[in-house]
Amino acid sequence: MQRRIMKTHIAQSQYGERTQRFCNHYIGAIIAIVMAWMTAEWTSAHTTASAAQHRQFSFITYDGRNGLSHNTVNKIVQDRLGFLWIGTKDGLNRYDGTSFRIFNKENSLLGNNCIIDIMEDRSGHLWIATDVGLYIFDPVIEKFFTIQQYCHTNLTVTHTVTHVKEDRQGNVWFSVDDEGLYR
Repeated sequence: MQRRIMKTHIAQSQYGERTQRFCNHYIGAIIAIVMAWMTAEWTSAHTTASAAQHRQFSFITYDGRNGLSHNTVNKIVQDRLGFLWIGTKDGLNRYDGTSFRIFNKENSLLGNNCIIDIMEDRSGHLWIATDVGLYIFDPVIEKFFTIQQYCHTNLTVTHTVTHVKEDRQGNVWFSVDDEGLYR
């Protein structure tokens, strides 16, 4: 009886070794496949990143010689229609992809030409911060309004408006030099 137990033990041991060799072989193959896949993924990501770093760019300079109202640009915003609105030290420029249209105090109701910030609200109106106040532009009728006209308020803003933002609830916030923050 002891002999049979021993033979059974030896048979199980031999079976275990074969299973162990079989598993080691396939586990090694699986590890090799996973490592090859990871290397390929890393190489692909590295090649893509490397290609992006070596991508060719071409630049065109827009300035006073080809339509921009001033060479100092303070803000650029793209509206929902695709126009680029560019605020400079000498006017608000609308770029349509081929040419500029300039809005300034000489040809519109814009209070001053030094544009500090631009923000498009959820209704498509542009809020234009200048160094002498805040103006709202309605692109449908192409007309500027003061904050008093647009909001039907007696609020007068005559200092530099430094920032204009709209929050998630649709409230417009703006900051004014030496006056604080308005909502």
